[in-house]
Amino acid sequence: MGGRSPYQGWFGGINVPEEPDTSEHIDFKLEDFDFSNGVLNFKIVKYSSRKIAVRYTTINYEKYPVEWRDSIRSCNIFKYHKHIELKRFSEIELRNLPIEDKFKYIIMQKLGYTPTWRQKELELAKETKELKKLENSLKKKLVLEDELKPIEDDYSAKISEIDLKIRTTKSKPDSKKIIILRSIFTIFTLGLSWIGFISKNKSIKNKNKIKNWNIDINNLNKNKINDLNSKKKEVHLKNEQIDVFNLNIEKKISNIQSNIVKIKTKDYTSVVIEDNFIDLRKKLPTITKFNCKGVYVIWNKSKNLYYVGQSKDVYRRLFTQHFNNNNVKNIIFAKDWFDGDEFYYKVIPLQTKDELDEKEKELIEKYDSFKHGYNATGGNY
Repeated sequence: MGGRSPYQGWFGGINVPEEPDTSEHIDFKLEDFDFSNGVLNFKIVKYSSRKIAVRYTTINYEKYPVEWRDSIRSCNIFKYHKHIELKRFSEIELRNLPIEDKFKYIIMQKLGYTPTWRQKELELAKETKELKKLENSLKKKLVLEDELKPIEDDYSAKISEIDLKIRTTKSKPDSKKIIILRSIFTIFTLGLSWIGFISKNKSIKNKNKIKNWNIDINNLNKNKINDLNSKKKEVHLKNEQIDVFNLNIEKKISNIQSNIVKIKTKDYTSVVIEDNFIDLRKKLPTITKFNCKGVYVIWNKSKNLYYVGQSKDVYRRLFTQHFNNNNVKNIIFAKDWFDGDEFYYKVIPLQTKDELDEKEKELIEKYDSFKHGYNATGGNY
């Protein structure tokens, strides 16, 4: 309920709190952030809050709330706890996390590392803003007809005004007729000659007025032509200046559009292929090296998925059991391989079984290949 309570009058106008907004409000927060010893921890919490009544007053058997409190509920919608390599996490894993971008940006700030894909976004936003600014600064050329119309309308109005005076003056009775009529009615009076003189004089004045007005009209028409020609030259000059200005702006727009294309096509993941990953498709037909014990990593770059394994003969495992002659042998990679995903691999030569097991588990955790990858287990135990 809102406004004045129905029972305020009963108690001398006691001020009763109005009913607050009781709709549910949702908010998300990043909490418990910690990055130490190479382990990153954080969680995203969903908070839902609303006002609920906690005390009522009864008037005429009706209950009215008079006191409210905040009811807040929370639940974790995302948790992260993992040993990370800062560069790889920021460049690839962070971008693929199923969280809102605003939290990714907060995490970047807290880690103190701006990945290339974020730099790419910032560059793209900057160029797009500048492009919009330039597009809005393009000038429209002046339309000659629109520029000439006010001049024509102004002169037309002046000429019409004078023309009306001429037509009004000409529409008056002819002065000779007036003389004859007035003479008939005043023939027996001494005022005959006086009336004729006045009428004749007035007729001469009207003719002179009409003559002067026609001169004014001619002068206005001449001035109109001069002003129109002058305005045409002015419009032509301004449109030439606008063409030059727009040409410079369009060149800048073209350069920015080219920059935007370059930014969009920039491969942000290339910066993390520094740790000995090799293009698997290109390497398949050329493998001749065998008898190498160690741990290997297969990376689906397109989907950012990994597989970590170990073998007494790594290259034989890779290129006879998993892949062979530009074809896929292991079913777990088959669909993504035939879909055309980019695959890379790297090998870490090792000797002892303990080294193999330890390194395998370390890399499975590093690349998160058990929970979010191709590995079916967390490694040998």
